Amino acid sequence: MQSLYTNMTYSFLTKLINTSLNADIESIHDMGVTVEQVEMISSLPHGDLYKLSRIYQLIDIHVDVTLLDKAISLAKNGIRNIGDVQDMDITHKLLRTLSTLSADETEIDNLTQKFEIPLRNVRELAAMTLQDTLAIARTGIVWYEITANEIKLPMALEYIIESQREAEAIKQLIVKDASWPMVHALTGMGKAAFQEMRKSLNAPKTMGGPPRRLSDDEEVLVWNAWNTSTGKYPLERCLEVSKTLNDIALRHLWPTLSAWLENESNPKVKSIA
Repeated sequence: MQSLYTNMTYSFLTKLINTSLNADIESIHDMGVTVEQVEMISSLPHGDLYKLSRIYQLIDIHVDVTLLDKAISLAKNGIRNIGDVQDMDITHKLLRTLSTLSADETEIDNLTQKFEIPLRNVRELAAMTLQDTLAIARTGIVWYEITANEIKLPMALEYIIESQREAEAIKQLIVKDASWPMVHALTGMGKAAFQEMRKSLNAPKTMGGPPRRLSDDEEVLVWNAWNTSTGKYPLERCLEVSKTLNDIALRHLWPTLSAWLENESNPKVKSIA
């Protein structure tokens, strides 16, 4: 079932982007999506678009069994739509996937319950060949409706955007010469991934040795920037501090910042202070 939703969600998102290019606002709304959401989706790279499509049940699929029966009947009688068939690729992909799942005994309950497809139709779908499903798609009858899930789509888009922000923040850490202990503490990144990312980003080569001690004036600037960014995530706060002292590598700031982070998370230390 996961494969069905992944494939159909990706097709749905692709159609959505194509529809937006044609400035078909009414169709966009009919698909359960706002113009703002379409703009966000259209700006996603393919990797994030695929990640979005893998979120389970991001779309709602409704099957009209009466229309499906009609399409099957027409296909058996050799009747097809003359000319181009709208959304034929999506129609055939859905039909082909339903046919595949229908042949799997473990998926029959899902098909009969989730899509309310009668058992007789499930058995019929299971016996179909590729030629059968193509013939049904060529009738041009749209026997299904696919819309965005109004609850999951906004949450999924926020998750993707937040993932992009985090990925960009991690890049900034490495470009600003953060040490591996710092990156690991803030993101959980392993050492091998850290070293590989440094290479891919052409991060500055360090001279080795321990971090240098901050001067009193530098520490005051760091402290002011740290307090100003209270309420943000630790990773964001560290980058905010780095903007204040852009000429100092993050690896030199980390001993001070990590000590402050530890103090903030330890109530006993706060009470003593």
